[in-house]
Amino acid sequence: MKYIEQSKFSQTIVSFRYILPFEKETITGYNLLCYMLKSKTEDFDNKQIISYEFNKNYGMKMSISLTVYGNQLSFQVQFRFIRPDWIEKKNYTESIIHIMDQFIDHPVFTEENLKESKYLLRNRLFAQKDDPATVAVLESLHMISKDHSISISTNGYEDEIDEITLEDICHLYNRFPSPLIYAAGKLDSTLETYLSQIKQTEECHADYEILMDTLSYKEKYILKEIEQTYISKVYATKIDTRDPSYYSLLVMNSVLGQSPVNLLFTEIREKNSYCYSIGSSLIRFDGALYIYAGCDSENVNAILDLMDQQIVRLQTMDYSDELLEQAKKDLIDGLLAGFDEEYIYIERQFLSDLLNQNGCTEEKIKKIQNVTKEDISHCANLLSQISLAVIKEDESCTI
Repeated sequence: MKYIEQSKFSQTIVSFRYILPFEKETITGYNLLCYMLKSKTEDFDNKQIISYEFNKNYGMKMSISLTVYGNQLSFQVQFRFIRPDWIEKKNYTESIIHIMDQFIDHPVFTEENLKESKYLLRNRLFAQKDDPATVAVLESLHMISKDHSISISTNGYEDEIDEITLEDICHLYNRFPSPLIYAAGKLDSTLETYLSQIKQTEECHADYEILMDTLSYKEKYILKEIEQTYISKVYATKIDTRDPSYYSLLVMNSVLGQSPVNLLFTEIREKNSYCYSIGSSLIRFDGALYIYAGCDSENVNAILDLMDQQIVRLQTMDYSDELLEQAKKDLIDGLLAGFDEEYIYIERQFLSDLLNQNGCTEEKIKKIQNVTKEDISHCANLLSQISLAVIKEDESCTI
């Protein structure tokens, strides 16, 4: 167990992470399993009882999430509760342990819960399909390569839901490896002993493959009954998370479209009023960067041209020193802000374990501060566009 002891927080977080292969064949089932694990255990027969148990323990909470790191899926069950040394209630710690034990080791899967989980997942995927911004990003990723994990939808596939059986769900649960366990905040000796005695994985290793420019460029235009057009344009960065240029890539993305003041927003939104929203984001474990924008359909070509021009400006160092320094400051502020949240301590420790990197925050800040325009130019010259998805409003339709 990795215990990150912090006395400044009123709550404690315990995270169980199961590292699994990220595969198209199983991702829909794992999404269903997220719902089913919350539904019933051997001692907690229904959601009303579960809610009561959490409430009587001062609003204890549980969340279950899926996160992708390249070719690996992190299935996380996380518990949040008031730190034990602040609670005078007798048997409080034992009650917390009982709840964790029930959901980790004694879930109950039934046909009724599977039916409900399918309903919930189908509704979520339907809402996703109805959101053009999400559709644009997903389409731009799905078309890249069937042989790369970036093309797999983390939320699963609607056409696979009905095919999944209760036996399939039990099989997925039973193939869980021993978890990685992280705790941040304050544990008492009873909780620490309980967590330490659970069989767990001691190490994890990153498994990912970054995109390269050998991929052929693809694009897709889709007409939809929407009020606004959405664009998602994807580039291969060809920079690994352990590459010496990685921090230069972070700063480059901040200058381009992530920082509150950036090239894309200033040139396309502020100066030309071509779009309603615009920015850029990194998919770091896949070596990808995507630019997104919401706009009117008549401005699509102008926006795409201006997006290209901002990449050229990064390549030729055609932007102010003030913008570079502001982008660095925003990244550093983001690093420091993480120390106000228990969960960030866990996430950073997990990423350090995954990448076998133990650099402290001060070292990361120094690397960010040392990035030059020449470093950013190097990263920008490596970019190669690999996909474009445009979800356009269908002018023939009445909204």
